[in-house]
Amino acid sequence: MIDDKKKKIKSMIESLINDDKLEDAKLAIEDYKKVVPDDIDIYSMLGVINILGNNLDDAKEILLEGLVKDYLNFDINYNLAYLAELEQNYKNAFYFYNKALQNCKNDDLKEQINEKINNLLCDYEELKTYNRERLSIFLHKRIG
Repeated sequence: MIDDKKKKIKSMIESLINDDKLEDAKLAIEDYKKVVPDDIDIYSMLGVINILGNNLDDAKEILLEGLVKDYLNFDINYNLAYLAELEQNYKNAFYFYNKALQNCKNDDLKEQINEKINNLLCDYEELKTYNRERLSIFLHKRIG
């Protein structure tokens, strides 16, 4: 019963965000946090609100706080990737999209993320080198 109520409230908050009612969404999150202070989804919601409000530094801070609490969280990793892409930090975007991909359960989203990763690899030469270096280090650790 409580989980259903939490889902309903979070769904309402997501609707407010999607309807660009960011201030209302922030207020609803603050009320929700009083009752459920440790819900990891709140970090992503607040991150998205700040991205949409063009408060990128605040978004990054909030998302990184969430990452500390749950470094495998799909939404947080995906939002950090998107934020890094906005900031033209393509190495971080590449890294976080890959982390999001590893933790994604939705096949359609996996396909979209793979497309984003491939676009980054095609568009930014330094990522090809970066990716080869990471693969080389990984193989060296596994073999050596």
